[in-house]
Amino acid sequence: MTKRDDIVGFCNKLLRVKEIEDAWCENGLQVEGPSQVKRIALGVSATLEFLKKAASWGAEMCIVHHGLFWTNGVKTIDGVMKKRLQVILSHDISLVNYHIPLDAHPEIGNNAALIRLLSLKNIQPVECGFLAELKRPMGFQEFVKLVKKKLGRVNFSADFSGEKVKRVGVISGGAADFAGEVKEAGADTFLFGELHEKDYHALKEMNLSFVAAGHFNTERLGVQFLGKEVMRKFRGIEVKFFDEDCPV
Repeated sequence: MTKRDDIVGFCNKLLRVKEIEDAWCENGLQVEGPSQVKRIALGVSATLEFLKKAASWGAEMCIVHHGLFWTNGVKTIDGVMKKRLQVILSHDISLVNYHIPLDAHPEIGNNAALIRLLSLKNIQPVECGFLAELKRPMGFQEFVKLVKKKLGRVNFSADFSGEKVKRVGVISGGAADFAGEVKEAGADTFLFGELHEKDYHALKEMNLSFVAAGHFNTERLGVQFLGKEVMRKFRGIEVKFFDEDCPV
């Protein structure tokens, strides 16, 4: 067994929680569970399905990318929130959340993982993601097929530049609002997760091709790499990633 606070402290330091600004939430421990931990369940979001799986497995801690508490505030514990907290509290599980720090980490973060998966190079930071280059330019549809092959899903895509894909902005999740920054950095194509109607028009008007591969889908890797780092640091810790079939 390993101390809960040692694990959280290690993750906080590794992900530079004190240095990375996150306007959406506080990162780190969100719900306090037992002081000693042997099993850690990993997930993208603290959904009811995920939490039930973690509890059935016997996890003392859950580490997720999307926790339960956000800066918009929880005024009443009811409905969905009540059901999720009931599982956490009745099984005495710690809930730990890493949002932007897990996106931005240059080695184990969601975006760094996507870049490695696609074998991109010449990486430079853009917002909480990166701008990187393909080893060789390729046609847009060829690039879409590559993303689908590596990530398993492409929800929507559009060739708005009319050029071969060479420089790609990579920002996981709901990052389409960063299209202007990605374009200014020199990208011809933007790979992100979630597309909204307003984003489609903005991308079209700035002639920036895009591939939307799913919010959940583009943020599955970072927490798994974080789990591996925790296992390397603390002997005897078991970690398990619990996936979900989330199409958006």
